[in-house]
Amino acid sequence: MKKRYLIITILLLQLFVIRCLELKAETSDDNEKYCPDPAITALIASNPAIVEEKIKIAMSKVLNNPATLTIDITYKDDESTKLGIFEKVMINTSRGNIEGLILDKADVEFLNIQIDTKKLIEKEKLEPVEINDIFMNVTIKEEDLNTFLSEKSKSIKVSKPKIDLRKNVMELSGSTKYGILRADFFASGNLSVKNKQEIWFHSNLIKLNRMAMPRSFVGMLIKKINPVLNLKSFPFKLNLKSINILPGIIEFTSEKSDNGK
Repeated sequence: MKKRYLIITILLLQLFVIRCLELKAETSDDNEKYCPDPAITALIASNPAIVEEKIKIAMSKVLNNPATLTIDITYKDDESTKLGIFEKVMINTSRGNIEGLILDKADVEFLNIQIDTKKLIEKEKLEPVEINDIFMNVTIKEEDLNTFLSEKSKSIKVSKPKIDLRKNVMELSGSTKYGILRADFFASGNLSVKNKQEIWFHSNLIKLNRMAMPRSFVGMLIKKINPVLNLKSFPFKLNLKSINILPGIIEFTSEKSDNGK
C-alpha cells in the first residue's frame, strides 16, 4: 500500500523531468552526429523570438496547459542562438498537470544547453542535444495529492486513501484488503535521500485496524519498499538534493551536474 502511494507520487515527479527534457540518450552517437538543419537555422536567424515561442508551446503540452508558464532565456550571441545554443533556459510554471497529478509549482533551470532546433520548430518538442546542468524544484500540495489518490483509488485497490502532511512527517491512511478481510490502515514516517540517487521511506508506525504491527512485520514491509526510487537507471545523471515534508506540502529539489557536484 505505502509502496504504491510513494512510488506513484515520486515517479510522477521524475516523469515530469523526463518528459520535460525528452532525453532519449546520454552522450549518444546521435548527439555527436547532430547538425542543425540549415533551413531551420536561417529561420531562427530571421526570427530569434520563435525559439522562446516554441519552447513555451512545447512545455504547455507537457504540463497540460498550466495556469502560468514563463520562459526566460539567457542568450550567448547571435551565432549560438541560430544553432540552438543558450547560456541558460529558465522555466517557471504553476498548476501544471502530469498524469493527473497537479504540480502546484515547478521551476526548471538548464545551464549551457543546446536544443534540437528542428524538433523544436517543426514538432514543438523540447529535446536537448547537449546540456551541462539541470536544477529542478517542485512543490505539491496535500489537497492535490489527495485528489490524485482519490481518482486512482480503484487502480491501487485502496478505498478512501488519504495523506496528511506535517513537518517532517507523512501519514497515510485508508482501507484495503488484508487477507480475506477488509482492514483500515495507518502509517506514519518520513522520506530521506540516500547516496544522492535513492529515496527511502522510514516508517515510525504502522497500524491495521488500530493495532500496532510487530517490528518483524514492519521490517518486512519496509524492506520491500526501499529504495522507493533509484535514479541510477535514468538516461541522465539527476541527483536528489533534498525532500522536505512541510505542513500541507512536499518540496522536491533535484539536480544534474556534469561536474559531479
